Amino acid sequence: MSKEVVPLKVIMVNVPATPTDDFMGRGTSFEEKTILRWVTAIRYPDGVDVEEADDWYVNVHAKEVMQQPGLTRFFSYRVIKPPEVMAKVVPAFMHPESRVSSNWHRISEQWYENANGWVDSILTNPPAYTRPSWATAAGYPFLAPETNFASTFILERPSDDWLKEVPRFYV
Repeated sequence: MSKEVVPLKVIMVNVPATPTDDFMGRGTSFEEKTILRWVTAIRYPDGVDVEEADDWYVNVHAKEVMQQPGLTRFFSYRVIKPPEVMAKVVPAFMHPESRVSSNWHRISEQWYENANGWVDSILTNPPAYTRPSWATAAGYPFLAPETNFASTFILERPSDDWLKEVPRFYV
């Protein structure tokens, strides 16, 4: 394998087939409108009771997130802890300098019609958020980037359709 320009940071988690919490926009589909998906991963800080932190996320934070002006869909998954064997198997298939992390607590998706909707919702006109007592960062999302919070964007229509282009036994 060729050397990565920047070591890849991979978050691998197991989540249920359907969201644990479906907060908003359940009937929204890709066919109706364009969608920019913001996928976030949250790891509660060390020493924080996971049930207490999850209660804040579901009963306080999610209600505030739903006040974002450009948000069209919002759902979340509680992470299922993988079997111990996965922690040993998965890194073997990765570049030696890559880092794998599976000790995350929640994966969420927030959908916006476009990048302007995200900017308006997160940067320009965000709702007031309640900072949890265990926060590790002063501002939203209240968690240290790359340590307790990571995110990425996904467009609603990927550029590759592997189900059409790759034999089924590979997908």
